Amino acid sequence: NIMRKLALLLVLVVMSMNAQEKVSLNVSVDGRLALLGDENNSPLTANILVKIEMQGNQQTWGFMHIAPEYEYADLSSGNYHRYSANVGYTFNKFAIERLEVGGAMGFGFIIHKSHGTFFSLGAQVDFGYRVTDRLRFVTTMQLVDRTEKRRLVSSIFGGVKYYLN
Repeated sequence: NIMRKLALLLVLVVMSMNAQEKVSLNVSVDGRLALLGDENNSPLTANILVKIEMQGNQQTWGFMHIAPEYEYADLSSGNYHRYSANVGYTFNKFAIERLEVGGAMGFGFIIHKSHGTFFSLGAQVDFGYRVTDRLRFVTTMQLVDRTEKRRLVSSIFGGVKYYLN
């Protein structure tokens, strides 16, 4: 089931590679759930964020991007799936040569086993450190409207971004 969804994301990436200046794959984990857990989940709770970022042309200070995104969490209250489409801008021309800072807003839907399916809004800020031309270490600070909790939920993810072209 999850492998089928990841395969679909891969097909979308391959189809879009010629339409964008660059396409990257970002895979991250929620640091808090992985290391500390929370009020309902123990440490080592899986929460994985997979994002395909399609960049527009490089401009003076950075580039616009669109990014379909999938998040999976194995929560004590049941499996959590979030699908979203994000639009944002990344600044990559700074005094600090290897630093990238971006922001995005998005919409989508959440499927939570014990709560059903509902619409979701979100925002995120990404920090990237360029290791090579193709590889970045990334930190994503995310804020998601969790309707079933009746509040905004924040997460901090850490992972890697790899440019496919």
